[in-house]
Amino acid sequence: QGDLEGAKRQTKKGVELTDGGDLAMFGWSYLCWMRVLLSTGDLATAQETIQKTDRIDRESDVPPWFTNQMAAWQARLWLAQDNVEAASRWAETRGLLAAGDPEPAHNLGFFPLIESIVFARILIAQGRVDEANELLQQLLEAAQAGDRTTRAIEISSLQALAFEAGADTPQAMAALERALIMAEPEGFLRIFVDEGPPMARLLRLLRRNGVAGDYVAQILNAFGTMDDGPGKTHDPAVGRRPQSPLVEPLSARELEVLQLIAER
Repeated sequence: QGDLEGAKRQTKKGVELTDGGDLAMFGWSYLCWMRVLLSTGDLATAQETIQKTDRIDRESDVPPWFTNQMAAWQARLWLAQDNVEAASRWAETRGLLAAGDPEPAHNLGFFPLIESIVFARILIAQGRVDEANELLQQLLEAAQAGDRTTRAIEISSLQALAFEAGADTPQAMAALERALIMAEPEGFLRIFVDEGPPMARLLRLLRRNGVAGDYVAQILNAFGTMDDGPGKTHDPAVGRRPQSPLVEPLSARELEVLQLIAER
């Protein structure tokens, strides 16, 4: 809980505590750090962090899962910078563009699922919304099969954005309602706010249709005074990062890692 700047301070402290220590702890702390940096819109520090971990990777024997996840965060960062071409090259390097049908749901592990979600974001940014929706449906089945609620919420939110980008508003509303049903019990906010103005517009439309309740009002309030006026452009794959409360719960693994860091 707490505001984003408070989360940023705490996460930075975790990174400092794990530098030079256990590589697994080091890896998890940096992934949390990247998550907070993109939420706060601190893209410059995010890029510096990626460059730093690249140097560490060359000098140390860091786990492959960490290297791959930082590369996925780099792709997210490129999308935030409107560099779709660079993000697409990352997907091609990982074999995602040429993979054809994605792996069956039961074959997708925790980290490959996250990479595939980033790939779906790239497809949306490229305007390939039909391909994105086909992939997202399979990823949703993977997330649900693995009881990965946070990922299922993110995927359903991206489905809503992809359907809306394809001018299928009824499907977008259905996907967003599904995401909200999963998210409301835990009070997720950032997972919606981080998608930026397109998500705010969908939430307002949902409210006008009489489907939404207090929870949607709370999410919309978290968007604050984000600029969403006429003539503004936005990449639906990423979203601008307004300053708003960070009330999205951490996963069980993230909480475990933070506890271990604190005990050190």
